[in-house]
Parts: sequence; C-alpha cells; structure tokens
Amino acid sequence: MASTSRKVAIAAGGVALVAASWLGASIQSGRMAAAQIEALSGKASGQAGMRVVSARHEGGLLSSSGRFELRLDDHCEPSAAANNLFALQVEYKLSHLLLPNSMMRLEWQMTPVGELGVALSKATDGKLRLDGQGTVSYGHEAVSTLAMPEMSVGSNTQSLRLSASSGRVTLGERTLGLEWKTDRVAASGAGQAIEVLNFGVEMNLVDRNRGTGTAALSIDRIGGGFGSIVGLRLASESAERGDRTDVTITPSIRSVNVPGQTARELSL
Repeated sequence: MASTSRKVAIAAGGVALVAASWLGASIQSGRMAAAQIEALSGKASGQAGMRVVSARHEGGLLSSSGRFELRLDDHCEPSAAANNLFALQVEYKLSHLLLPNSMMRLEWQMTPVGELGVALSKATDGKLRLDGQGTVSYGHEAVSTLAMPEMSVGSNTQSLRLSASSGRVTLGERTLGLEWKTDRVAASGAGQAIEVLNFGVEMNLVDRNRGTGTAALSIDRIGGGFGSIVGLRLASESAERGDRTDVTITPSIRSVNVPGQTARELSL
C-alpha cells in the first residue's frame, strides 16, 4: 500500500511539474509578445515611412489585448497635419496558452483613422474594416485569415459597390504570402456602368524587404458599355541575380470584345 501511494505521489508530482512548466512557458510567450509590440512602437518599418504609434498593450497571464496605429508618414510633407491625414488602427486579442499546433492564437480588426480615414468610414457607414483570425507557430510564422464586409458608397446616380472580400496572409521572418479575392465590384455614374467579376491578388515574396518573389493580379471579366475583357492577368516575378535584381512582368488577356472587334489569347 505504501509503495502504491508513493508511485501515485511521484506521478502526481510529475504531472504538476509538467503543468507548471507548460503554464510558465505560456506566460513567457505572452511577455515576448508584449516586448515585440513595445519594440515596434515608434520605429520605422521598412522604407515606406510606416511606423507603429500609440501602442497600448494590456497583458495577462494567458491572454492579452491591445491596440496600436500604423501610420504612413509623408516625407515630402513632414508636417504633423500631413502625417495625421491617414492611419490604420489595429485592435487585437492574443491567447498565448501553448497548444500542440500553435504557440499563440490571435483575433484582430483594422480600421482607418485620421482625417481621411474618418471620412472614408463615414462614407461606408463604418463598414470599411479588415478582420482576421490566425495563429503563430513555434517557428514564429504568423498565419491569418482576412475578411472585409460588403460595402456600398454613393447614391442612386453615382455609386460603388464591393461584395464581401476574403483572403489569407502568411508572415515569416523574411517571407510574405498573400491571397485576396473579391467576387464583384460594380460602379455606375454619368450614365455609364462597369462591372468587375472575381478580382484576385496572389503574392509570394521570399524576401519582403527586397521585394523578391512572385505576384499576380487576375480578373475573370470586366464589362460595361465599351464591351468586355475576359481573363485579364498580370503576373510578375523578381529575383536577385548577383548584384542586380531581374524583374519580369507578363500581362495576358483571354479575349477582348468591343463593338465590331474581337481579339483572343493576347499576351506580351
């Protein structure tokens, strides 16, 4: 009986040790996330004049939340008014309890702010936003869904309508992958109308700082009073060759139909 009790105590102690280590590692994961957000605050991200400002992180033992702004600075017009014209506010929630398939789970929402952002939000009744849910792997690769609701701007005489859009983004230490698709974009005004079906973007950058990799823009059909364009695709590829970067851009169209003229299988 004493031997059995000792084995049970040892087993229980082992389970408690593993659980404590697991929880401790989860807490440390949350601290790492907070440190990375703090390190980004106020620092430029790349050469595009983008920086993280107004960061506020509320940490917890196994979850945290916060917000920050992605601000695009105009280096040609460095005044405060110009740099506050447009920014993106990001709100996020993190769950950093370690699981077998991910180190962290995240939910986030991005909305435009600043003078121009407020005007855009008002014009779209607050629907101009981007939502996502994703995970961060133990290799620090972040994967997230992308979703934007259906939007309508304008009046009966002049309008722009976009169907709900969706996609996926993958962010590694140096890599960037992006997929984005909108089923329908329709615009009308001044007695004219145009419709775009299945607009899509694909990107796979092996080095996002240098911009090397592949990208493609595709549209199934563009139609209007002028006729129609079917199967439009613009593909690009860039790669480093020694001390230079080679870029290849390949446009192609399956068919063009305008009054009195038809062309098929165009490429350059």
